[in-house]
Amino acid sequence: MFDLDAMTRMYKLSMLFVREGNLEPVLSEIVDAAIAISGADFGNIQLLDPRNI
Repeated sequence: MFDLDAMTRMYKLSMLFVREGNLEPVLSEIVDAAIAISGADFGNIQLLDPRNI
């Protein structure tokens, strides 16, 4: 079960995703939240651009 902090972070992320026109800050917040929730030391997101394949 998620704790309150994790649920609050996920809610804030969903609202940021709805409001934000630029994807970069949203992805940065997602990585920060995933690191905090999982207790990891670091994390990253890798995006595939199908136009560059």
